[in-house]
Amino acid sequence: MADMDPASIRAAAYMERQAKARAEYECKAREDAERYGTVTFTVGNQIELEAARDSMLQNHLEAKRVQRIFINNKNKIVERNLMNNALDMANQYKYYLIFISDNPNP
Repeated sequence: MADMDPASIRAAAYMERQAKARAEYECKAREDAERYGTVTFTVGNQIELEAARDSMLQNHLEAKRVQRIFINNKNKIVERNLMNNALDMANQYKYYLIFISDNPNP
């Protein structure tokens, strides 16, 4: 690190903090999933995600369940946007999300 410029050092420290925060979030989400259970939603577009929002919030308020989301859209840009929007909703309503990569209903 001695030969790194200050901007690179700040960027590396930021990435390390982000990785730590992400690991803590995932750990807490998995603990709550084991304690309270999970509910799985399959979404492919923004309309389906918004339709699932009320159910996700209700599951959290009634039983503190962790929401699991499977995104069945193969377009990487759409998938990233859905993930970001789902995380924004989770942060707004204070519930945990876990993204799953295996289809729960093959």
